[in-house]
Amino acid sequence: MGNWENLYLEIYDEVCRLKANEQFYKTIDNLSIDPRYKYKGMREKWQLAFNLIKRNG
Repeated sequence: MGNWENLYLEIYDEVCRLKANEQFYKTIDNLSIDPRYKYKGMREKWQLAFNLIKRNG
């Protein structure tokens, strides 16, 4: 696996461990609509959504 796949797997595992799947995917959907993040890549959206969930608990 490359670095990107490892990142996705680590984020997914941690989100599952926190039982925040629904919140994580809602955050990604909101980022896709937000003009500031609309054209960002999926990797950046996953990282940002993950950081927001971890910060907000």
